[in-house]
Amino acid sequence: MPPNSISFGKAVPSRNVNPNLPQVPGGWREEIFTTPSRKLRIARPADPDLILDEAATLEENVRNDYMPYWCWLWPAAIRMSETVHKLPLDRDNPVLEVGCGLGLVGIAGLAAGFNIVLSDYRHEALAVAAYNARLNGFETQLRLVDWRAPVTEAFACAMACDVLYEVKEHMPILSFVDGLLTEHGECWIGDPGRINSVQFTESAGTQFEVQLFDEYLNRLEEPKLNEFYLIRLSRP
Repeated sequence: MPPNSISFGKAVPSRNVNPNLPQVPGGWREEIFTTPSRKLRIARPADPDLILDEAATLEENVRNDYMPYWCWLWPAAIRMSETVHKLPLDRDNPVLEVGCGLGLVGIAGLAAGFNIVLSDYRHEALAVAAYNARLNGFETQLRLVDWRAPVTEAFACAMACDVLYEVKEHMPILSFVDGLLTEHGECWIGDPGRINSVQFTESAGTQFEVQLFDEYLNRLEEPKLNEFYLIRLSRP
């Protein structure tokens, strides 16, 4: 368990939790995550590995290579939840979080005073993110968004975390961001230092101005490997 999260309570069968949460094998647990703005309560599957073995997951994986990434709280999301309050985001404009998963990063952004719109391409993720937002006293806007589909709404700012794990998704993500951002828009991506992110920044440089930062918003000259850092994409 990450050092900055504290478990309180055993796994609870999902039928006994808010009915807006999807049914998952092993049930749900809640944890507390400490961010600079406040402590956040986050519900997540007690044993995400069990979801991998479900017949429905296996069948969908065969059909379209689906993996239930939404059901994990990835270490990079925890790091970005501790950093999002530092981002120079416009508090007057909506900020779209792409691939919100369980919602920790976006909810940390809400706690920091930003107008976050949570989005994911999975209904399950949006249901859990909405539940977690309410768990912390927030009502938030939700969007069902797939970065492989045409953009239907423009934003001045977007953010995402740990979405660069597969090289085949890099060009769809760049195309999506290009269609999503307004003329002077920007997109912040948190990454745990995956080797694939190096290739992403090189590809992004053909379309965007690319700036790299550590978690303290100090400029970096090159991507960091195996360490959390931030990628800012903006119009050249």
